[in-house]
Amino acid sequence: MNARDAVVLGDLAGRALASITGVIEDVHHAIRGRILGPVGDGGAPVGAAHDAIARPVYATVRAALRSAARLAGLGAALTRPAAAPALADSPRGALVTAALAGLCGDRLHDHGGGLVAGMAWRGPHGVIAPGAAELREAFPQATGRLVVFVHGLGETEAAWSLGAPASGGTYGSRLEADLGFTALYARCNTGRHISDNAALLAELLEATVAAWPVPVQKVVLVGHSMGGLICDAAALVGAERGHAWLAHLRHLVSLASPHHGAPLEKVVNALSVALARVPEARPLARVLNARSAGIKDLRYGARHEREWGGHDADELLTDRREATASLPGGQCWSVAATLGRDADGLAARLLGDLLVRRASAAGGGRRPAGGTTHHIPGASHLAVLNHPEVDARLREWLGDRRAIVRT
Repeated sequence: MNARDAVVLGDLAGRALASITGVIEDVHHAIRGRILGPVGDGGAPVGAAHDAIARPVYATVRAALRSAARLAGLGAALTRPAAAPALADSPRGALVTAALAGLCGDRLHDHGGGLVAGMAWRGPHGVIAPGAAELREAFPQATGRLVVFVHGLGETEAAWSLGAPASGGTYGSRLEADLGFTALYARCNTGRHISDNAALLAELLEATVAAWPVPVQKVVLVGHSMGGLICDAAALVGAERGHAWLAHLRHLVSLASPHHGAPLEKVVNALSVALARVPEARPLARVLNARSAGIKDLRYGARHEREWGGHDADELLTDRREATASLPGGQCWSVAATLGRDADGLAARLLGDLLVRRASAAGGGRRPAGGTTHHIPGASHLAVLNHPEVDARLREWLGDRRAIVRT
């Protein structure tokens, strides 16, 4: 963590503590209002006296907490060496910033002081710029077959190593060794809108393909969870903008992606609307509604700005998705996991992989070019990041021979 990160974290902690104090104050005053009546009524002098005392106290506490956290951040910054790496560049720090990005990355994009990085390729030594010299240095054995991996909500590119066998590597390393691909790993701010990240990925691919050390023959996009939606949307952005990289796109693979939305986000949306109807619970509704734009996009898998622009992001369970345009030249594949082994059983239909139901992961009309789904029974949402069945299907789908589809 460098000095800048320490200052930003101190400021964020101060804002969070002040916000929590504000929530407590709002609940307090809502309860006071129900008991003593609204301020301003002739019969509520006790309530007015109460507020005259309570409001300055809360204001003082908010200011003190915010100042203390900011001072702590400044103090930590003074102890950091000049050459200290950024928090996002260390393995543990990357997990912290990824979690922050998932929760509030849309706000951190504007006010995070660079704490959460934007869309970029990541390698063992950090960011890989899409310039010719940088790409040659990072990929000395570059081939014309590119497989791009995009992580899910609150994750980093390290997620692709989660559960990987010690001797067996990851999907990317095996595709490199066995099918001659070159693997690129993206890291993005998952708190931003899916459509924002999709546009950034499309532009990054356009620059990368143009500067790639050897002629590009094939591009494959593989996304986990939210990453699958970003990949699909990036292909649509590329088609809209006439990008050259799209001519090389051959496969879109989504692993446990909520093409029709995630049940948990729908539940939180309904809960926040219900809480907002009760004065004492309204501050808690505001806390829930502070979740990031990226999380809210998962309610119905919104991929285009038209699906969320100009609308209340917290309206009750309103599906504004548009029909998805076709994508010429690409083949779509989906992997859906279920905790239950019976794909049509009650557990599989209700719980899916614990976060995404099978029908949502399958896509069913929400993929740019349709496609086929492979079901993995007895697997969780994170298990598909490294699973022998997924590995076998990737080899099958991405190989030169015609894919044998098993559903």
